[in-house]
Amino acid sequence: MEKKKSIDKLNELAIRDIDTLKHVKEEEIDFIEYIAKGCSQEVPRLYDRVPPIIKYNRGNEELIRIVLDYYRTLDSEMYEQAKSIIMGQNDIPIAIYNKKDITRKRGQVEKELSGYGKFEEGSKILWEETPGIFLKNTTYYVDSAKIYVSRKENDYDIYTLAHEISHTFDRDLEDISKTSDLLAEITPACIEEMLSRYLEKKRIMTPNGILRRRTERAKSIYIDSITTYTRMQLVKIFKKNGRLEKDDIKRIEQENNMSDNQMKWVLSYLLDEKSSIYYISKYIIADLISTPYFGKMYDEDSGKAIKMLKDFFKEMKYGSPESSLEALGISSKKDIDSLIKQKAEYNRELHNANVKPKNMEREER
Repeated sequence: MEKKKSIDKLNELAIRDIDTLKHVKEEEIDFIEYIAKGCSQEVPRLYDRVPPIIKYNRGNEELIRIVLDYYRTLDSEMYEQAKSIIMGQNDIPIAIYNKKDITRKRGQVEKELSGYGKFEEGSKILWEETPGIFLKNTTYYVDSAKIYVSRKENDYDIYTLAHEISHTFDRDLEDISKTSDLLAEITPACIEEMLSRYLEKKRIMTPNGILRRRTERAKSIYIDSITTYTRMQLVKIFKKNGRLEKDDIKRIEQENNMSDNQMKWVLSYLLDEKSSIYYISKYIIADLISTPYFGKMYDEDSGKAIKMLKDFFKEMKYGSPESSLEALGISSKKDIDSLIKQKAEYNRELHNANVKPKNMEREER
């Protein structure tokens, strides 16, 4: 069978993206495009010149102890929520597992939640409707959460557990539809930003380990940004013409001052893309707000930053996307532009931190 042409694959991607975005509000689509474009304008020349990720033999108990101590030092309410989930005192079950050892915090084989298959999909929190509950001759459905944490046996496991638990902080668990899905990754991203400081202070991770993770994340977000913005442009052309052609790709390249090699690099990601454009957008937005914006606020006044984050929780539950962002001090296009500038500077600082001066390299030899 003849291999499918690249242009045909891009047309299929555009069709999928159009279907994904058809239920998304126009202002949200504009918001996504604006941020993706802003975060893809400057190529961050980031290099990994730090030691590899350190493997360790921590068991679930040590992993849980670290995460709970982090939340305890952060905020009493968040600590109690995390503790109730991990200790099985909450309606939200949690499975901490790896391929060698599919386990629950109680040490039980974890098959009763949703079946073994979902463990292969990695870490996540699933929001599902429970089966019908009967009350006074009526039937209603309630949302329930199940947390899956896939262990990789390195320090990133700490981030994963803290991240997935934090998804429960800004949700109205009785009606999760009230929560803005587009902003759903902001809380975990801010939690992770503060966690890096905790892990470095407690010497659980080295400064080089923190640097490596920040560099990897910055690279990933840049790739997500430039590919998402390109996808948005492809969608517009497809809607207008009913099909994408090779000339359309060249036009996008020229309009965005991209080199042939850069466009080929972007297309190599798009042709293999499996995630939805909306799903990826949530991480771009969350990273823009958490790093370095929220991290700097936390460094300047940790109590004030945590209060703002908790106000964000409240607005996410009972307010609007606009009021949620306002709780974090973001209320205008000018604020977004400021965040984009901060991100570009942050990427330059990461680049400088990763590249050692030549005289230092000679000394090490």
